[in-house]
Amino acid sequence: MNKFKKLWPIGLIILICSLIYYEFVFLGKVPLPADTLVGAYFPWLDYKWGYIVGIPVKNAITSDAFSQFFVWKKIMTDSYLQGIAPLWNPFSFIGNPLLSTFETSALNPANILLFIPKMGWGLYIFSSSLAAFLSMYIFLGNYVSNRLIRIISSIIFAFAGPMTTWAEFGTAVWAAAALPLILHFIRQSLKRSKPSDYIFVSLLITFLIFAGHVQLLEYTFVLIPIYIYFVLRKEQSLFSRKKLLILLFSVVIGIGIGSIQLLPSYDFFGRSIRSAEKYAEQANFGLTPIQESARLVAADLFGHPARGNDFTHLLYRESYIGAISVPLIIFLLVAIPIELDMMFFLILFIGSGLLAIDNPISRATWGLPLPLITYSSASRLFFITGFSASALVAISLDKLKNKKQTIKPLAIGVMLVILYILVSILPVEAKFRSVSIRNSIVYIGLLLTFLTSSFLLRNHRRLLIWAILLVITLDFSRYFQNFNTFVKSELVFPETPILEFLQGQPSPFRIVRENTALLPPNTWAYYGLESIEGYDPLYSADYARFFHVVKGSAYTDAVNRFAILGDTFEKKWLDALNVKYILSVLPDPGLSDSEFLYQLKQSDMVEIKRIGHVAVYQNLDALNRAFFVDKVTKGKDLEDVYRLISQKDFDPSSEAVILDDLPGQLAPGSNQVISLDQNDGLVTITTKNKDKGFLVVSNSFDPGWKAKINGQPVHLYQVDTSLIGLLVPPGDNIIELQYLPDSFMAGAKISLISLATLPLLHYLAGRLKKNERKD
Repeated sequence: MNKFKKLWPIGLIILICSLIYYEFVFLGKVPLPADTLVGAYFPWLDYKWGYIVGIPVKNAITSDAFSQFFVWKKIMTDSYLQGIAPLWNPFSFIGNPLLSTFETSALNPANILLFIPKMGWGLYIFSSSLAAFLSMYIFLGNYVSNRLIRIISSIIFAFAGPMTTWAEFGTAVWAAAALPLILHFIRQSLKRSKPSDYIFVSLLITFLIFAGHVQLLEYTFVLIPIYIYFVLRKEQSLFSRKKLLILLFSVVIGIGIGSIQLLPSYDFFGRSIRSAEKYAEQANFGLTPIQESARLVAADLFGHPARGNDFTHLLYRESYIGAISVPLIIFLLVAIPIELDMMFFLILFIGSGLLAIDNPISRATWGLPLPLITYSSASRLFFITGFSASALVAISLDKLKNKKQTIKPLAIGVMLVILYILVSILPVEAKFRSVSIRNSIVYIGLLLTFLTSSFLLRNHRRLLIWAILLVITLDFSRYFQNFNTFVKSELVFPETPILEFLQGQPSPFRIVRENTALLPPNTWAYYGLESIEGYDPLYSADYARFFHVVKGSAYTDAVNRFAILGDTFEKKWLDALNVKYILSVLPDPGLSDSEFLYQLKQSDMVEIKRIGHVAVYQNLDALNRAFFVDKVTKGKDLEDVYRLISQKDFDPSSEAVILDDLPGQLAPGSNQVISLDQNDGLVTITTKNKDKGFLVVSNSFDPGWKAKINGQPVHLYQVDTSLIGLLVPPGDNIIELQYLPDSFMAGAKISLISLATLPLLHYLAGRLKKNERKD
């Protein structure tokens, strides 16, 4: 019987999570918005995939799930299967660090699920929500003993705003799942000093680092000392300098084990576009407009992107915490004296909401140049809002289950929320007001159902708690399923004749696109195709400026996370960057060509394939991936190099600009590349040199590249700001380029040393436990 009491909540949690993910669990669909890929982009758009008018697109704003995260995981798993560390992504931006990008979460232990045939991605996404559900359930046991109440409140955490809107990205939910458990084991370590508690703190912090969401990582490290303070304030007898020192040691070990991820990411961040781009600032730092704060309790009050009626022209905000959560929090504030435990969660709830919603305080805060934190969207703070709301609701329901507790304050909370919803509709333009009124009915109906049930079952509080479970499950299930897309497995990156044709061409070569309606950024990587274009919030700032030169614009233009050619191109750079194929979307009859397509047709490129709306042009002048140049010029600094390569008469196929002095003279035209073999972060080149020559490799330059010629280390040159160059001696040469950053190697050593200190942590905690027993 005791075993059943412990296990039934786990079974119910799995059941609820399975019902919310029913399309994956019971229908075998994949939690990925691949409907947008095949239903909105060529070459897939030329096919109907079994539908009469083609694939209907449910929610296009989640496209990052397939254009970044899913593709990253594909590259990562392929690397592991080849026995290669997933350090380098050769498929976009002429190459980009993979592990260092952080959001790839290449070291997340949960990645093991991705290797399961057919079901891997689905299990990976489903398990993240289940882990968050279970994590919060365990944490709430520190405050509420009633298992059913803990389940109800954990639903809020596991499926609130950002947990739902980030669910199919595969990073943030895993990171959020670690937060409650970290705080739980911190609390347990202070209470009972079991060695395993400290070990769990270390390992969970490492897991959080590997999960790949930098904002949640930072938020957690802000919360840890605050949480410790409140725990010790409530139970002052727990205070012990030795406990705190060992706890600090466990946190440091966790960070140390995570150094294999942290050091490369920190190293790359300083050279990336992240601090230079104005993405967050241009979007008002992702602050939720005050008039839209009603989305906290009515998610689609101003329309929904998956319904095609979102009229705010802003990204769907991640603020939703449930229709009845706020009334329960109001009930707690009105009916119950504020206790210390409540105070911690109230501060988080109010503070995170205040900083995430547009107001003078939040604008001033997000205007500060705080690395990583204010370079991203303020809406990420709603992770903390959902976490604190979950805890407050648990404490509220724990009080509500007591029959002596009056129900009347609930009526106040419900009426206030309904009034708030109605008042929020008033400023809505008349042409959109019908959408808001129609969508408000669902939430007002939930609130009135909750209030009616509370009064009808006020003398049957156990039944009332079950009724609340039903209401909250239906509420969040609807919210989750409305937003997220599940597709048949055959729609996940299917093959087409155009793609098969490109895959069949001898490599290496790169492609570019004439039209953004064709192959959205990074998706070509799934098919093993490489490009000079790409989309990533973290890629080389040098390459971003270099790419401006490639597309014929000023290198001083602002950088952003997109590297897309746009309307025109500089053919000489396409030649030098090994761009052999250009894909274009042919206009419908009667429509004129785009500027790019017009320029393409005027060039000497040849159309070699046409299927449906897609044509493939071949660049007959494309150079090999590696080539010798006749002339090398030294620039004064990077600015000077950009200026020189931007000159109209500069020819990247025969000359190069570097920052170093080049020893000796070159002998033009006397050297040749025999072969080149590329395997992610390892490139092998054979050359036949009559004289000393300067070899240019059109892969993205990065300090992590190391080179050997005939087994001897050689210096690498940063060519034209973004390419790789090296001096090659006379004779037959075997050149090996390997991407192995010093920061990765240093991080790996620190991680191994930190892992080795776990037994010491266990020993110290055990000594402390023994001493406490003696005392």
